[in-house]
Amino acid sequence: MNTYRNLIDDIKHNGLISKPRGQEVKELLFKDLTVTDHETIINSKFRNTLNNNTPEGKYLRAEFVWYMSGYMSPDYIIRFGKMWDKLRNPYNAEDDTSYDFKILANKVNSNYGYHVFWKPVTEIQLFKYGLTRSQDNSPFTYVVKTLRRDISSRQAIIQYTLPNIYVDDVKDFTCTQNQHFLVREGLLYNLVHIRSSDAVKGLTFDIPWWDIVGQFVARALNVNYNTMLIHIGSAHYYERDYDLIDNMLKDDNIKWNKLILRDNNILFKNAYSVYDKVHKYFMNTYPESKQEIVVLLVPVLDKLDNINNSETDFEYIVSAYLNMVMAFVYLATQYNIENDLCEQFNNEFFDSMFEIT
Repeated sequence: MNTYRNLIDDIKHNGLISKPRGQEVKELLFKDLTVTDHETIINSKFRNTLNNNTPEGKYLRAEFVWYMSGYMSPDYIIRFGKMWDKLRNPYNAEDDTSYDFKILANKVNSNYGYHVFWKPVTEIQLFKYGLTRSQDNSPFTYVVKTLRRDISSRQAIIQYTLPNIYVDDVKDFTCTQNQHFLVREGLLYNLVHIRSSDAVKGLTFDIPWWDIVGQFVARALNVNYNTMLIHIGSAHYYERDYDLIDNMLKDDNIKWNKLILRDNNILFKNAYSVYDKVHKYFMNTYPESKQEIVVLLVPVLDKLDNINNSETDFEYIVSAYLNMVMAFVYLATQYNIENDLCEQFNNEFFDSMFEIT
């Protein structure tokens, strides 16, 4: 069950009018949304993330790849969503006191994959001391360890915000605040808190991502997972989308397809297959950079070769994908490879991990 239709219908008929930053929105406050059965891929003739040839479908897959890479630079994702270029953090060369950590200047704050898989739980250290990125102390790892230690814990939380966003002139003020995971009677509950949610341009991409993270946590813990509860501070849509909302509410065939994480054995097999394609393309196309390519891709094989049917297998698989996607996004950006080829690899990564039913 996905109650998205009820949400947009409620906003349309009961929403208040407000004008943040001078842009009219219709808005409801303190709204809840329930998603079950992994029904997270919208399938409508007016908005469709199911089809990888629609603008929304292409963007969903590109955003997933960018998230998994953990790069806070938007250089890759702006190929598919130009708005990210306008959301870069400010930097004043004459007065850099407006940003304590220069490393974030000209980057964005809302690469959700960075907040889940790449940043240290004590994130301040990364920016203060310039530590190398690692998945060993990531929020995802913290959540899994916490629930393995105490399956009834209420402390398994992934934070999506950075201290640095609370300064003037920041355009990318992260919307998702946190995901809170609770296991009760053998079932994982995925509780999402988001301060502000565009029901059109944001929520239809956020719902799949939050559920993907939920499926990852459930697989790592070997527990069942079916329910995602989303709490929205401001649920809204913009004046520019009024007609689109009307059309979607009139679409009797609108539905939500399921995005399902593949079995470990298939993930393992597919990871090797996609690795070979990435490795072959870059080695054949840029032989002069052979050493750099090898260095970037070695961690992928290291992770896959360590799989031995243990309870940590899934984490090794995820780690292999993270390293592979990170290497791909870096190399694709470094060599400015064609958008069509990026789309092809976006589909490879996405389809190798998930099945849509």
